[in-house]
Amino acid sequence: MLMCSMGLLVLLATAGVRAGGPAWQQTDAGQTDARASTGSLDPQETGGNDELFQEPLHCIGTEPFWSLKVDSRVRFARMAEPYTILSGSRATPSSNHTNVWSLEARGAGSERAVLFLRRTDQCSDDMSDFRYRYEVFVRISGDVYSGCCNRLP
Repeated sequence: MLMCSMGLLVLLATAGVRAGGPAWQQTDAGQTDARASTGSLDPQETGGNDELFQEPLHCIGTEPFWSLKVDSRVRFARMAEPYTILSGSRATPSSNHTNVWSLEARGAGSERAVLFLRRTDQCSDDMSDFRYRYEVFVRISGDVYSGCCNRLP
């Protein structure tokens, strides 16, 4: 099965065809017929991923310094403070941009965070020459923070 980046199936396998060598599979995306090598049609997991976003993230911001980790949960900390741990919902992609997502998370009591992520591949922490993949805006406890994120190793 071939999949797009958001985990949606885009091609459904039908009858197998051999074209002199490797097996080829006729595929149908609903609008177009195509053939793909069966070696590229290996099944892949579509569920079971505990990540809230398409990949685990580590985000930082400066002035004031803060840190955010997004994986199966959201963890936010201001400098020299313990992490606030929040349970999140899966990221929602923008209706009109393919590089923007939002994510909501809630903690114990009234603690709530809203994150907006934008893939720019050009985000700067303003303190180094390092470039980050994502720009992030976080609203938590009435405060808004901006910073940058990269995938967790």
